[in-house]
Formats: sequence, C-alpha cells, structure tokens
Amino acid sequence: MPGRIILVVFAVLYVALVWGVRYVPTQDGPSHLANAAALRDILLPGEQGLEARYYVRARPVPNWAYYAVVAPLMIFVPPLVAEKLFLSFYILSFVFAYYRLARAAGVRTYAPAVAALPFSVALPFQMGFFNYSLGVAVMLGALAYFWRRRDRLGVKAVVVLNLFAAAAYFCHLLAALLLLGSIYLLNVFMAAGVVPASRSLRRRALFLGGLLPAWILPIYYLSTPTGGDTFWLAAKDLAPLLLRGWPLVTLASGQRPVGFLAVAIALAAAVATFVAIKSGRRPWPGPRDAFGLLAVAFLVLCFAAPDAAAGGSAVSARLAVLFFLFVFIWGGDGFGKRGDAAALVLAATFAGAAWGGNFYYYRQFDRVLREFNEADYEFRPGAGMAYFDFSDARPGRVRATFHAGAYYALRARLYNLCNYEADLPYFPIRFRDDGSRPPAVDIIGGYLYDAEECKSLVDYIIVWDMEPYHRKRLAAERFYDLVVDGPRLKIFEIRPGYRKAGR
Repeated sequence: MPGRIILVVFAVLYVALVWGVRYVPTQDGPSHLANAAALRDILLPGEQGLEARYYVRARPVPNWAYYAVVAPLMIFVPPLVAEKLFLSFYILSFVFAYYRLARAAGVRTYAPAVAALPFSVALPFQMGFFNYSLGVAVMLGALAYFWRRRDRLGVKAVVVLNLFAAAAYFCHLLAALLLLGSIYLLNVFMAAGVVPASRSLRRRALFLGGLLPAWILPIYYLSTPTGGDTFWLAAKDLAPLLLRGWPLVTLASGQRPVGFLAVAIALAAAVATFVAIKSGRRPWPGPRDAFGLLAVAFLVLCFAAPDAAAGGSAVSARLAVLFFLFVFIWGGDGFGKRGDAAALVLAATFAGAAWGGNFYYYRQFDRVLREFNEADYEFRPGAGMAYFDFSDARPGRVRATFHAGAYYALRARLYNLCNYEADLPYFPIRFRDDGSRPPAVDIIGGYLYDAEECKSLVDYIIVWDMEPYHRKRLAAERFYDLVVDGPRLKIFEIRPGYRKAGR
C-alpha cells in the first residue's frame, strides 16, 4: 500500500510539472502546437487564412497522434491548455503502461514504476518528441499485453497486437519498429529456452506470421523518400554520456547529479540481482530475465544504431531511455523484505530529486518564454514570418527558444517560413508548392541572413538574443522597421514600399 501511494503521488507531481508553468519548455513543442492549430483551421469550415499556405497530407504517415488529439481539443480549449491535456494524458499513460509491464514481468513492488517516472520527461520529451513519447507508452502497454499472454497467443492476441503496432506507428515510426522488434526478440528468447516459456516453435511461428500485417505501414513509409542525414555518435563520445545519465540532463547542467543517480541505481539493481541469482534466492533463468536481455539488446543498439536517420534525431538518447526502463524491471525487486523496502526508498528519492530539478528549471524557462511572448503587437494574419534564435545552446541541453517563434505564428495565424515540419514527409501538415520559398531548415540554419532575400519572402522577422554582430549581418533596417525593441526580443516589419502584393 505505501508503494501504491508513493507512485500515485509522484504521478500527480509529474503531471503538475506541465500545469505549473504557462509555457512547457520544450524545443519542438511550439512548432507542434502551431501546426495543430493550422490543422484545426484548415479542417474547420470557413476561411482562416492558412489554406493558401498549407495542406493536409492525405497519406498514412507517422506522427499523426499529437495532431489528431490536440487539433480537436483546440476547438473547445485554448491551445496551451490543449497541449497540457495531451502531455498529462501521455505521462499518466506512460506510468500506467510501465507499471502493468512490470507486474506482467513478475515485479511485486512499485519501486521500478517510481524509478521510471523521471524518464517520462527525459530528453526525448524535452526535445518535444511528443509523438514518439506517446509511442513509447503504447509500446510499453503492448509489451505488457503480450507478456501476460505469451503462452496463450491466439487469434485475439494477434489482432490486438496488430492494432497496438498500428497505434504505435501513427505515434512514431521508431516506436512501431521497437515494439515489433522487441516482440520478435522476446519470442526468440522463449523459443531458444533462454527464459522459461512454451517452446512450441509451430505456435510461435504462427503468432509471428500473424504479426506480418503490422509491418505494412512501416515498410510503406520506409519505401518512400524520407531525406535527412544519417550519422553515428562515436562510442568514445557516447559511453561517457551514458555513464553520466545523459538522457536526464535536459535543461541545465544542474541536473547532472540526477543523471549520475540514475546510473548508480541501474548498476545497483544489476549487482543486487546477480548476487540474488548467485545465492539462489532468485532462480535463473526466470521470465523476468527476458527483460534484462532486452535491456542489453537496447544498449547494444544504442551504440550500433545511427543517432540520426530518415529525418529522426537523438536516436541514441531514445534507446538509452529504454535501456534504463528495462533494467529497472529486471532488477526491481526480489531482495527480501528489507531490500525491497530500501529499493522503494531509493526509487522515491531519485524520482523526487528529478522532479525537483525539473520544477526549478521549468519555472526558470517559463520566465524566459513569458518574456519572449510578451510583445503585444498587431500582426497581419496570414503574413509571412521568419524567426531567428541566437541564444546559446550547449551540448546535451534543450533550446527552449529554438522554435519559439511558432508561438507568434500560432497567436496571429502567421505563415511561418521556419516551419520545418511542413518540409518533412513524416508530418501531416505540408507547405503548398512555392518555388520562391527555400526549405525551412535552411532558413532556420541562417540561409536568410541576407536582408535582400528576407524582403522578397517575409513580412516579419522575429529575433531572439541577437547580438550586434548578428544584427549587422541581418541588416534588417534597410527594408524593415523595428516595431518591437525589447531587451532580447526584436520584431521587424517590412516597410510598406517593399511589401509584395497579396502579402
């Protein structure tokens, strides 16, 4: 009972993180929110001003989940509230699915679920990978369903798992691939007798054959051009990051102690489990050991897989989070009454420390984002906008202002030329063909520092943390008037004489 209370209290506290601030400080979140609003405006009857700029990609692409939930919510509640409702649903789904998986694996205490909570808001979440994050919750729920029925996999289980895989795909391609890969790998472990289970090869072959439809959507997407660079993190660079618990060091270096604590807990769980196995207090192999092997598989994949591919980034961090989650399941309890109680106390200490750090830095970044959004200027709806963020970003930290210009696109229904999502094939909103518009990723990267090019495309230039050097390069005063001159926020508007017809 104390464990259940601790888990519920921390689940509420982690949901409270997103409600305790006006702006949830994530990197891609503002862009997702603005595009969900654009989707709502396009689909609602009546002229909203963005139909001429965007269209909805009518193909079964990934990354639909966030928009399918948030866009309808915006009809009834303000955008920032709709975002918080989605994020609250995700965090609670993550906690519930992980707890169910731990129970299905044979964990009798609440310690692993409590220790997993900080990873619900780890680097993938703070980067704003909301679709992927929800896909992880779907993945955990699907694995819990599968593991409970691993020796009685009939037609119903095959149908349900195919639906789980489809749901994971429409959250994120990687979530679907990791779910299917995990199920296949767990079946290999069972068929080989590495973990106790029915070894009927015929039954497992029929089950895995029944999952073939789940591969249709991922194969469809991978067979289409995806673009994006592919690169790997060197092992000599990745290993120190993992040893520092890097997926939890998201907003500031002050979170490093929490990262070290996560690594220490994972190592302690592994050592304690080996001792329990050697002493005979825990039989080997057992069903839960499949998740220890799965954790090893994710660790190996973390080093072997590219950190970026097919347009997706931070793959290593995503895999590292799963490594920690499965280690906690494998070594979550079984240490005797006192040992299990100590594990719960340690897990609660870890979850509390991570929450405290997030609470502190959320409030700090919320003040920054409030300052960013304080300009009360009357923009012309439908006008073109470019945004430049010159704030410093150190490795391992999220740039909460990197896509913050999307907040102004959201508020004034501006045509955001920096809308990178509308350039990519795995998001539902797309730019309409316009030969005069360079790719959004080039604009974000500084392609439009030349004011001559800016004036031919955009009506407003929004700049954050611009130093005199960058202002000299931009030279916006040649064609633009400075209409908002804040300490860190500058907004330039095209002079009437340079304004293009229809803009």
